[in-house]
Amino acid sequence: MEKKLVSVLFFCCWLTATHACTCLMPDHDSYCTMTIVFHGIAEALDIQDNGDTDVYTFWIDQIFWAPDDFNDTQAINVTSHSFDSLCGFSFELDTPYVVAARFVNGVFRSGLCDGNQLWNSLPKSEKRFFSRRLQKHCARKNKEQPEVAGH
Repeated sequence: MEKKLVSVLFFCCWLTATHACTCLMPDHDSYCTMTIVFHGIAEALDIQDNGDTDVYTFWIDQIFWAPDDFNDTQAINVTSHSFDSLCGFSFELDTPYVVAARFVNGVFRSGLCDGNQLWNSLPKSEKRFFSRRLQKHCARKNKEQPEVAGH
């Protein structure tokens, strides 16, 4: 009986561990595959799909990377899974972030693996990279590999 209990416990732990979200830490190049990368603050949260989906409304302070269609955007809704085990990202309201999102089926989507970061936790060199260099970096990168372009 004890052996069966240990086997069931092991199986449950294995099952839980295999459904966790795993991803590589994004590098500067990965931001170039996104539709939009911006500095903004989540002003509102709307929980949808019986609690499975979070839709954040962001006020955009600065767009670092986006197609021309989105360069004048001042506010944006970004959708994410509600659970980090599904690679969802939980943004704290009224807190500045660097947000990276893809435009998929008419919706901006972002998650744990997309490189979202707390703006106030970034060193000055990273803030400078986003504010001054990301646009040129991605333009050069996408010229080298146009099939990787996020837009």
